[in-house]
Order: sequence, then C-alpha cells, then structure tokens
Amino acid sequence: MVRKGQTIMELDNEAVARNQDELNTRLELAKDVLGRQERLWDQGIGTEVQLLEARTNVKALEESIAAFSEQVDFGKVKAPFAGTIDRIFAKEGGMASPMQPVARLLDLTDMYVRSKVSDHYVGKVEPGQRVDIIMEGRDTITSEIDRVGQYIEPANRTFEIVVPAPENSGILPNEFAALRINDMHLDSAISLPSGLILQDRQGRDFVYVIEGGKAVRKAVRIGQSSNDRVLILEGLSPGTSVISRGAGQVVEGEAVQIMR
Repeated sequence: MVRKGQTIMELDNEAVARNQDELNTRLELAKDVLGRQERLWDQGIGTEVQLLEARTNVKALEESIAAFSEQVDFGKVKAPFAGTIDRIFAKEGGMASPMQPVARLLDLTDMYVRSKVSDHYVGKVEPGQRVDIIMEGRDTITSEIDRVGQYIEPANRTFEIVVPAPENSGILPNEFAALRINDMHLDSAISLPSGLILQDRQGRDFVYVIEGGKAVRKAVRIGQSSNDRVLILEGLSPGTSVISRGAGQVVEGEAVQIMR
C-alpha cells in the first residue's frame, strides 16, 4: 500500500548529485566573497561593480543549485495516487526510460465498467437507468448508468456508457463483464418464450391457443424480447392457454387434450 506522492523507487542520480555538491561548495565561497565585498563597501573601499558581480554570482549559483535539485527530484518515482503496488517491473541496477513502465499501481476504490452499446438504443439509454453487471463465476451486481457517450463510433455504430461498480464488488482491472440494461419497465405484461411465436407465409406472427378443447390460431403483435422471451402487445389476454409442445404440428380446429 502506498499513499499519493510517496516515493516508490529512485533513479541513480550520482553524477547529478556530485555536480550539486560542487555547486554547494562554490556557493559557500561566493557568499563569503560577497560578505567581504559588502564589508569593504561599507568602509568605502571597492567599486559598486565588484559588489554587483559578487551578488550576481551568488544568485546564479543558487538558481543552478535549485535546477539541479529539481533534476534530482525528477529521479524519484512517486505514486500519482494512493493504491496498491501489484507488481514491480524494474530491477535494481537496470536501465530505465520514460517509455518503460517500472511498476503497476492499482486503485480499486472507484472501479467501473465501460461498454459499447448499439446506436439502435440512442435515446433509450440514459444516466440513472438500472444495470446488471454479469461476470463469469460471480454473483450479478446491480448498478446504474453514470455516463452516456455523446459520440457514435463510425466503425461499429456504437456509443459508450460507463457504469460504476459498487464498493467491494471485487471487480478487477481489465476483467470482462456483460451488462443487462433495463430500458423498459412495465407494471404488468404478457410474454411468451420466443419459440412459441409462429409465422405464416405473409410473415404475420401467431400462436395456437386452446378454446373449447380445440386448437385456435390467434394473431399476435409482438414487442421487444429479452432472455428468450417476447413481449405480446396484442392478441392475447391473461389466462389464455397457449399450446407449447407440438405447436408446429397442430392444425386449427383440431381437438387438443391438455396434459398435466
């Protein structure tokens, strides 16, 4: 565990440090010369140019030391945020470069799922909608959409959504997850398994129901589907007995016996 700003490793800055030590020695001498020059000036000895040169020399050395101190500080690799170091790639004595990672730092406190959604759902997906996060081998997690992208990718016709994961959900970086978005809510509805919806030659949807012990063909108008179930908008009423097994083999008007 590391805190933000904590030094986790240091680069070898021995050459820079030696230069800085040399500058510190020169600065001590320059300050001593300046002090002597100021005392002489107070006694009316020396020129103003000599005094200004001594002051300028001290200031220049102080600025150089500050620049070297900054370089030394750049050699310290510090944690940009608080978290856990999961792995250290660098080896002591090895070479380092700006393009080469030295450690992997993780912050698992604000995890989220980023997903692509088909542009078919533009206007139907909004922040605040309930979402189920589904992962292999884990319990389903319920959350809400936090952000909806305002740009459609031309290559795959999708837009992005971001769903925050609840704290202590156990989600890991780069883990795959599926999202189930609740884009419709009905207080009551009739739905059927999609396999029970038949079509005639004109492409009209229908099902077979039982009325008076006989098979009767009922035209239906279907809506959205989810989890292999289809919403029935028109054509059926609650309590209707729909033929399921063998529906494709029955003929309208044929006597049907309900098997329980």
